Amino acid sequence: NAFVDGEQYRLFVRLRDRALNERTPPGGGDYDFKFDQTAPTLDVRYPFAPPTPPPYSHGASADPLRRVSLASGAVADTWAGVSEVWVAVSSGTSNDTWFDHLSGAFDHGPDLSVFWTTRAYSGGPSWLYSPAAWVGSQAATFKDGVTYTLFVTARDQAGNWGNGVTSANGVTSPGAVGAGQKLEFKYDTSRPTGSVSVPINNSSTRTLAQFSGAWDELGPSPSGLAAVYVAVQHLDGPQPGGVNYWNWGTPGFSVADPGDNQASGAWTLVSSVSVTQQFTSLSWSTPVPVNMLQSSNTYRVMTLVLDQATNKQLTPTAAGVGTSFRFDNQAPTAGITFTSAIRFK
Repeated sequence: NAFVDGEQYRLFVRLRDRALNERTPPGGGDYDFKFDQTAPTLDVRYPFAPPTPPPYSHGASADPLRRVSLASGAVADTWAGVSEVWVAVSSGTSNDTWFDHLSGAFDHGPDLSVFWTTRAYSGGPSWLYSPAAWVGSQAATFKDGVTYTLFVTARDQAGNWGNGVTSANGVTSPGAVGAGQKLEFKYDTSRPTGSVSVPINNSSTRTLAQFSGAWDELGPSPSGLAAVYVAVQHLDGPQPGGVNYWNWGTPGFSVADPGDNQASGAWTLVSSVSVTQQFTSLSWSTPVPVNMLQSSNTYRVMTLVLDQATNKQLTPTAAGVGTSFRFDNQAPTAGITFTSAIRFK
C-alpha cells in the first residue's frame, strides 16, 4: 500500500565512495515514475447502433455506410498512455467460432474463450481495424442471416489490460467483456420484396381512388423493413407521355425509367419504418393523384422496397414487374340506323 494509483513518484539516490565523496539528491541519476493500476478505456463506434443489433450488408444495392469494411472506436489512458488495442470477432450467437486475421476467415474454434486475433492500434485517440477479407464481395467472410459480435481490449504502457485479460493471449469469457467494449451486429444481404394488389393485374377499371399492396422482408434473419416507394408508368393510350413515368413533383408522365434510384422523381415514398422497429411484413397504400389517370389509357404500378440494411428490391421496373391495368371511365355509345327498304308488319 505504499504507492497510490494515479500518482507520480521520484526515486532519489545517495551515493558515497571510499574517499567519502558523496552525491546528495536531487541530482543526476534520480528517477521519476508513474504508478498506474487503471486499465485504459475504449469503445466501439463502428459498426454503430441503433438498432440493437444494427443491420449491415455488402449487397450490390446496399449503402456504403452499411457495409462492414472496418471496425473502429476511441481509446484513452490518461496516465501511462495506450500501448496496444486487440480485436476479436465471433460468428453466431454461441460466440465460439472466431475470425482469424491470418486466414481471413471465421475458422478458429469451437473456442469458448475470446480469440484476440490481432492488434488494431497505431497511436492517437482512436483504433482502427480494416482487414483485406472485409473488403470486396465478402462472400467468403460474412454470411447472410448470421449475427456477429466484435470485441475489443487494450493495454496501457504500465501493463494494465482491460476486460480481465492478463496478456496478449489472455483468456477471457465473452461474457466478461464490458458492455462498451463489444458490439453485436446482424449481416443481411437478402433483398426485400413489394407487390401491388389494387388495381388487379391485367384488369380494367372505371374508378380508382388509391393504389395499395404489401411489402415484405425475407431471408434467414431479416433486418426489418425500412421504406416503400411507388412509381406509375404510362404504357399505352392517347394521354401524352409515351412510356414515361409519372413525375410526382411536377405532375405528368415525363420521367424516364428510374431503375432502383429512389431519389428519382418517378418514385414517391408512401411508407417508412423507424430503425428501432423490426417489421417483416406490412401493407401500403397511397391516393391516386388528380388527373393522373385518363380514360382509354393503360398504366403500370410498381414498388421499390428498402430494408434496414439498405438492401433494395431487385429490378423494380423490369418488364413484367408490378401491376398493369386499363383505365376507362367513358360509357360506350350506340346508334341505330334503318334503311328505306326495310318494312315492318
